[in-house]
Amino acid sequence: MKLATLNDHRSAIALGEKSLHATLRGSALRGLGLSLLALIILAQAALAADTWAERLGYPADKQVVILYANHGGAAYEFNRPSQQGLSEGSLQSASVMVPGPWFPQYALWCRDKKQFDVGVCLTLSSPNGLCRWRPVTAFTEVPSLVDVDGYFCRSLLQVALRAEVEEVEREVHRQIEQARKAGIQPTHLIPHQGTLLTRPDLLEVYLSTAEKFWIPAVMIELTPAHVERLRDEGFPLSQEVIDLVARYRLPKLDDLRSVPDADSYEAKREAFYNLIKGLQPGITQITLSPADATAAMKVVSPRWQNHAWEAKLLEDPAVRQFLKKQGVVLTNWVEIMRRFEHHESR
Repeated sequence: MKLATLNDHRSAIALGEKSLHATLRGSALRGLGLSLLALIILAQAALAADTWAERLGYPADKQVVILYANHGGAAYEFNRPSQQGLSEGSLQSASVMVPGPWFPQYALWCRDKKQFDVGVCLTLSSPNGLCRWRPVTAFTEVPSLVDVDGYFCRSLLQVALRAEVEEVEREVHRQIEQARKAGIQPTHLIPHQGTLLTRPDLLEVYLSTAEKFWIPAVMIELTPAHVERLRDEGFPLSQEVIDLVARYRLPKLDDLRSVPDADSYEAKREAFYNLIKGLQPGITQITLSPADATAAMKVVSPRWQNHAWEAKLLEDPAVRQFLKKQGVVLTNWVEIMRRFEHHESR
């Protein structure tokens, strides 16, 4: 049975019930009738599923979590903890920025490690004053995406006001193609700093790119509760955006969170614990930005200390024990897509 819209499921149930009643009139076809009954039960179960975790066959009452590292490719200080976390299993997934100066090192590391879940962070902005990057496309082909020096624009506002949709599509497609040429088979896509979420037409590029390349986009299911929460947090979701997300055909998350900044490692760890304890059942991606606290990182990011504490979280045996005690189910985008395609083939 395919994962489809609510109306598709209702139509399938109605059709199945008619077929079942007609079939059971003849005892010779009773076996087929039982098969149809099984299909109807499956359809009704999909209708009743409240979360993507349930739809994909994860335990309905469990917190299903992706511990996720971003900023790969921006600096070696981000690459090393990300790669170590994937290797040791403390991270389930990570992404890399193709235009980043340390992308080649990440790509080289990935070439003989196809088992790890690594996606492409679609990058259209370059906010840091001391460590910036340019499009992978010649800047003459994407003039609306660059400043006078040929770098990506610094702010989300600049991207939202200036970016031409055709140029955005050209650049993000080439980032995916370049990742593949470098030896990475992207397991998912995610927008750097949310640039592709700043306008409905850019969101459409993001979601249509995911469908075209058959690579899931990191996106949450916009339930009424999520819409209300996001609007309360200052994100004005239009009906056009809600409709675009509803029409997107690949799997989504039930929630997306990050660990708040703190003033000490102990406070950071406690914030992580509280975040986990407060999660509702469903699939939640928790985004971290782990990094080594080198002299260079202290120049690159004013958040260097929290980056370092997030790296420490991944190495902390107490954190691993806490997750085990909480009964958290860990997953990644490879597994999510495997389950989705299994359901699609039914």
